[in-house]
Amino acid sequence: LKASRGSWLSNMPEGLQIVSWNVEGLTDSKCETIKELMITQGWHIVCMQEIWKLDADYWTDDDGFLFILSGSRQHEVQNNRPREGVGFMIHPSVAKCIIGFCPHSNRMAALRFKISGGPCGLVNIYVPHEKYPLEERIQFYRNLEDFSKLIKVYGPIIYCGNFNARLREQLPGEEIIIGTE
Repeated sequence: LKASRGSWLSNMPEGLQIVSWNVEGLTDSKCETIKELMITQGWHIVCMQEIWKLDADYWTDDDGFLFILSGSRQHEVQNNRPREGVGFMIHPSVAKCIIGFCPHSNRMAALRFKISGGPCGLVNIYVPHEKYPLEERIQFYRNLEDFSKLIKVYGPIIYCGNFNARLREQLPGEEIIIGTE
């Protein structure tokens, strides 16, 4: 996402960059790698999926990076390991613009940002893939629709994450999820 001064992201750094990354388990080593890339590539926010952490948590590390996580709940743990989970890693230059966080579930969470004209939203999602039962996938989208109505912003809402989407033909029963064209 590129923004210039005077746009709806005027309180953010010029050229704000938001990246989405399925990290397949957030470890200390991966955190350091992502931080290094954020610095060298100029990324401001990394929306992470499959963090494999328990519960919601947040902290600022010694370098000023803000971590905000929405992990699995204890009953969602499989084989003694949390599954799914989404989170945000935020560069210190952008951390001061965060005004809210909603850890809705281990598959969706939202940030609210200060911008001129009112707050905007950033929703990070991790959609169940096609091996999940159809009803569970449909329920995810119903939950996302309900969650989206709760996000109080005056600017845009940006949706990012791992959509687990494949462009293919619609299968029977998927009419509500995949269109005909």
